[in-house]
Amino acid sequence: MGVLGVGIMSSEVWIHHIFTSGIPDWIRVFMMITTLMISVPVGIMVISLWGTLYKGVITYSVAMYYAAACLFLLLIGGLTGIPLAMVSLNVHLHGTAYVHAHFHFVMALFATFALLSGLYYWFPKVTGRMADTLAAKVGFWINILGVNLTFWPLLIIGEQGMPRRYWDYSNLPGWFAQYHHISTVGAFLSAVGMAMILVNFIYCAYRGQKAPGNPWDSRSLEWTHTSSPPSPKNFAEIPTLKDGWSPYEYGG
Repeated sequence: MGVLGVGIMSSEVWIHHIFTSGIPDWIRVFMMITTLMISVPVGIMVISLWGTLYKGVITYSVAMYYAAACLFLLLIGGLTGIPLAMVSLNVHLHGTAYVHAHFHFVMALFATFALLSGLYYWFPKVTGRMADTLAAKVGFWINILGVNLTFWPLLIIGEQGMPRRYWDYSNLPGWFAQYHHISTVGAFLSAVGMAMILVNFIYCAYRGQKAPGNPWDSRSLEWTHTSSPPSPKNFAEIPTLKDGWSPYEYGG
């Protein structure tokens, strides 16, 4: 229902991106209302995503680290988007660092962490080797620290009026530049974390620990009935399932 609601309402919210352009007030008000209303199905989706973890048999792998972190980043991105839905606040925040920090939490960080979660999950199936190493875990914590250190300062100074795309801070309060310095440190930390991920992937693909056939104790067919990596024909023979089989019975 959440996905359906977002799909239906998403075509009636887009003008919140141009609230400060020369458009009639009645359109601004209408789009403000619809933008606030779309928070309901989006909230249903987020609650559903978190609800999948409730009473679940969770494997604390690097893939799960990134999956849980991307939900946290999506939550921050969603909550920081609510002020932008209101015309009076959007007029102040539009064109500031607040907007691109909010945007990156939603579109860049959430998507990137979800992608990395998938890569770590499928790595054993693709390569036949495990990538869940100490370096991968350290890289994750460096990444989660780096991205938050990069964008939280921009939310703060954006709310104070820091414009986007400025290269000269001489006419702005001095502490604006200090917050940008903090963001720069965060960006370098993220670069280190991403470099560790890349090196770890390359090393593990050739020299990593050999993966068992089903490292996640999954019940889905690609893990229970194929080798890692799969043979050219995937399934050596047609899979047969026992009565009562379910792909959701993780953890035995």
